[in-house]
Order: sequence, then C-alpha cells, then structure tokens
Amino acid sequence: MDLASDDLPDGTEDLIDHGLHSVGIMQFVSACRQRGIDVELAELSRTPTIDDWWRLLSERQRTRTV
Repeated sequence: MDLASDDLPDGTEDLIDHGLHSVGIMQFVSACRQRGIDVELAELSRTPTIDDWWRLLSERQRTRTV
C-alpha cells in the first residue's frame, strides 16, 4: 500500500479502498507463512481490515504455539 505507519487507515476501514491489491495480499500471506502462520489469500480477501486480520492472525498464532 506504500503508506507510512502514521497514514494507515482505521482498523475497521477496507484496505482495498486504500490501495491494497491482490498482489499485496499474496505478499502478506507469504510473509505470514514464513513466520509459521498458516493463512489463506481467500481468508484475508474476505475481510480486508486491519482489525479482522489482527484477530485472525492472533488466533492462528495462538493455535500454532499450543
């Protein structure tokens, strides 16, 4: 999205409305998987908000470490 951290949208705003595209989501999925968090492109595409992604990734991280 090429935004400074101060310019990130509110946690409930649709990231696609702020310039996120499918390639960016795929890159994010790859980065998550490299860190051992199993997430799918379709899951992130369904709810492209920071709050929803945080919730999903936090849950995946907890189940991975249990």
